[in-house]
Amino acid sequence: MAEQLPEAMAAIRLELRALRTMTFKVEPTRSLHAVLHRVLETSSPALSHRVHEESVKSFSISHVLRVNEPNRPVRQIEQGERIWVRLSMLQREVLAGFITALVKHWREATVLTFGSDPVQISSVAPELPLARVGSPLISYSDLYASALPADEIRLRFVSPVVFRNEGQDLPPDDSWRVFGSYLRRWRSYSDVALAGIDESTVRLHVHAEDSAHLTFHRLNLGMTEQSGFLGTIRFQVSGDHAFQRGVAALADYSAYCGTGARTAFGMGQTERLSR
Repeated sequence: MAEQLPEAMAAIRLELRALRTMTFKVEPTRSLHAVLHRVLETSSPALSHRVHEESVKSFSISHVLRVNEPNRPVRQIEQGERIWVRLSMLQREVLAGFITALVKHWREATVLTFGSDPVQISSVAPELPLARVGSPLISYSDLYASALPADEIRLRFVSPVVFRNEGQDLPPDDSWRVFGSYLRRWRSYSDVALAGIDESTVRLHVHAEDSAHLTFHRLNLGMTEQSGFLGTIRFQVSGDHAFQRGVAALADYSAYCGTGARTAFGMGQTERLSR
C-alpha cells in the first residue's frame, strides 16, 4: 500500500498572452475564475465540480497584473501583451489537478476564452509567497514547524479584504474575524492540529491595533459591486509560546489562503510583514 503523503500547499504563477486587444469594464478576476474552472473541468470534471461547490475554498487567486508594468491598472490589454496571476492551492489534490490541466493547455497552445476574448497560456511556474520557504511545495507540518512565536504580527492586505455577515460588509479589524478565517481553512485542509486555538483564546490573546491605516475601496466584480479594505494592521499576541507559534503559523498561512471573502475572485491577498 502506497504511503500517504502529508497534506501540502503551493502557489504557481500563471501567465496569459492576449491574442487580441482586451478591454475590461469589471475586475478581470471574474473572467479568470471562469477560465480556471473550465480548464480544470477538461482534466477532472469531478474535481472541478467539487472545487466549485465547496464552501471553504481550497484555492485563492491574486488580482491580475501586467507582466511588464505591474503597477499600471489592468483596464485594456493590447494584443500580444501578457498578464499574470498567482494561484495558491491549499490541498495536494487540487494542486495536482490544476497543474495537470494548465500544463496540458500550455503545451498544446490551447486557445482559451477570457470573457469574450481569446488568450493562451504563456507560462506556468512555481511561486514562493513566503521568502523564507525555499520550496514551492510546503507541507502544513513544515509550515507550522517553521513558524516562530511572536508577540506582534503585522499584515498587509494587498487586495481588498472584507468579511460578510448577514448582508453586512465588515472590515478586518477584529482578531477573530481575521484569524478565524485562516483557522477555518486550516481545519478544512490541514492534517496538523492547532491545539488551543479557538475563538475564545484568540479573542483573549490577540488584539488588533492600528486599524486606522486601513482604507476603503470598491470593486466591480460584474455580478456585484463589492467593498473592501486595503492597508496594514498590527496584532498584539499574548499567551504562551505554543499559542504564539500557532497564531504565527496562521499568519504565514495567509499568504496562501488569503483573508476574508471572495478569495477565489482576487480579493483578500495578504502578506505578513517583518517587524
